[in-house]
Amino acid sequence: MAENLRATKFNDGTDIPTQHDGYTWAHLATPAYSWIFGNATYFMRGALYNGYVVDPASNGNKNVSVLAELCAKVYL
Repeated sequence: MAENLRATKFNDGTDIPTQHDGYTWAHLATPAYSWIFGNATYFMRGALYNGYVVDPASNGNKNVSVLAELCAKVYL
């Protein structure tokens, strides 16, 4: 992969919810992403995604990218 993933939408165009509060992030049971250190100025480093983003059973069978689809099959 040539660069870090910075997707903010699923493949069907719906937004991936964003969450920057660490406590809430740790207790989420729904898809979400955050920028590194909760700061969008780190955009070039890519986004952090929780496991629900790549889990089709949790996100309504949506994908972020081919890589996310692969991770869902391998790691979940």
